[in-house]
Amino acid sequence: LVSRPGPITDGKPSVLLFFGTGDNPDDPYDATASNYYVFGYTDPDPLGTCQSAPLAPTWKNALDSGQRVWGGVSLDANYVYVTTAVGNAADACNLDNNTSGKYYSFGQGDGVTQTGSGKDLGGHALNSPVIYDGHVLSVNVVGTGTAYGDANWNNKTNFTPATAPRMILWDVSSQSKLPK
Repeated sequence: LVSRPGPITDGKPSVLLFFGTGDNPDDPYDATASNYYVFGYTDPDPLGTCQSAPLAPTWKNALDSGQRVWGGVSLDANYVYVTTAVGNAADACNLDNNTSGKYYSFGQGDGVTQTGSGKDLGGHALNSPVIYDGHVLSVNVVGTGTAYGDANWNNKTNFTPATAPRMILWDVSSQSKLPK
């Protein structure tokens, strides 16, 4: 698991958990693997005892060849959103110069791919998208921003506690430490 997961309680006694992979979930040692995934899990009894068998995913969707989720998922009331990068590591120096990352969206309950999912970003995203005003905002590694959604702004939003904006920042530091 490379990306930050997104949990939702949805007012029910179960927990929904979503995450994207940066490695092949079927065989993490498969150097030739090119398809990575976004998963949705439902834990029907999160406060109960642990199951003896691994929890099977509620749904899983393969991403296009080489697309990896490095930054995590973002959620609104109905959908799971991810942006991807093509490269061997989550830094700007290890990204593919020819193949762009993509934007994906899936239904939370069923994993159905949403209209517009799979669009090229025109670059790579190493962070999860931001949900704001009914739009999905993505910034690629060179700072170009893109908004997905309809032309209307000032909408009634579908916020949940899991939709707080979070960004991963990358900066060069000769001290190998993050600036304070």
